[in-house]
Amino acid sequence: MFEKYKPTEADFRKAEDMMTSEQKRASEIRERYWEQKQPNWGNFEKEFVENSKRKPAGKNEIEIMDRNIEALGDALEGFEGRWVLDGSLNISLMKEEYIGLHKDMDISVEEADLKALEEHLDKKGYGLFFSEIDGKDRIARRVGHRKFADLAKENIHGVILAIDKDGKIDESRDWFVIDVHVLAKNDKGNPIGFHGAKFSEEWMQTTLRRGINVSHPARVLYYKMYEERSYDVSDVKELMELGRISSDDLDEVERVLREDNENLLERVRRIVSEVFNDLSDSTNQEEIYRVFNKHPEVIINDEEMEKGFRELSRRIGVMEDFSLQGVLGLVLETFNIDRRFESRIERIRNMREKSK
Repeated sequence: MFEKYKPTEADFRKAEDMMTSEQKRASEIRERYWEQKQPNWGNFEKEFVENSKRKPAGKNEIEIMDRNIEALGDALEGFEGRWVLDGSLNISLMKEEYIGLHKDMDISVEEADLKALEEHLDKKGYGLFFSEIDGKDRIARRVGHRKFADLAKENIHGVILAIDKDGKIDESRDWFVIDVHVLAKNDKGNPIGFHGAKFSEEWMQTTLRRGINVSHPARVLYYKMYEERSYDVSDVKELMELGRISSDDLDEVERVLREDNENLLERVRRIVSEVFNDLSDSTNQEEIYRVFNKHPEVIINDEEMEKGFRELSRRIGVMEDFSLQGVLGLVLETFNIDRRFESRIERIRNMREKSK
């Protein structure tokens, strides 16, 4: 997926003739440090979580997080595109007090603004990268805005990394890594959720706090409903206690979750039907996995997904009643699709009861 493009000498000459001196230098830097080993980011749950909650922030940690927030504000100051902070740091900024330790920082950006973001970051000493595990190491690969947008559609992990004047990753900078998500939109230009459900336009409104575009509370809640880590429940509890989530917000979050689920089920049925056409009751486990893996909409890009599809392939391979409905049932069961959806709706119901 990350095979490096090797241009011909004629390609180089043609491209260089079209570049300014500044663009030529940026291109040379990107070529020299196209691939770098990314610093170890550690294990968040082991280092930052205790008793299923974020560890409280001490004086030193507060000072570090303060500097990191200031660094993000400085990095994006003057950028005229649309961007918004993602994740639980929003809750701390809404509360004006840290709800615990925050390790990472996530932002979302409009795809149409990625070119402007790349140019803005280059002047600020940052670059666009994509990150993946290669053996025991995490490798960061420098990309331009077009490649960044393309890989985001494949759910490949995109980041902004601080770099020095030569393009090397600069770990000495405050919060030198920022996770980046590209805001998804439908054909009509409306912002959408994980599985295509249309967001309320109100969710795209931001509040400026400490130089940061803080997300709408309902949008934070929506994304938190898809998280299943030990500390996400306590994060949601902190968010609800702020009193910023109205009854209408809960209704809207539930609507989007339900529409998401309908879209997901429709997509799963279509994919399973297409895959089933290439299977038979004598197809072995490895071949079943290969057929799923080659489907253009099946993205197996981490250990958890690979483990899930390996288990699914094993179960299909030993089915006594080989049928389309049987395979579909195994997919829904293996990936807990129905159970996860029901759990999200139940959590929304509980929040609605507690807010009365």
